[in-house]
Amino acid sequence: DHEWIVADEAGHQRHRTGTEPVHGERPIEVSIPALGTVQTTVTFPAAATMRFICHLPGHEAYGMVGVLRVLPTPG
Repeated sequence: DHEWIVADEAGHQRHRTGTEPVHGERPIEVSIPALGTVQTTVTFPAAATMRFICHLPGHEAYGMVGVLRVLPTPG
């Protein structure tokens, strides 16, 4: 299993403690079953740079991390 969590550093710190084994209706906190596929739609209100991490035991240390860059809407 895996998870896709998009958060600021405070949010990631809360998830590192492992208090939520499954994520419900939050589109930026998604649980993904082994060999599964999950689709989510996220609308960000403003440009931002955030990290996404899988916080299941050992996964962050194995490199399951990345950067999500939300660009401003051209206008």
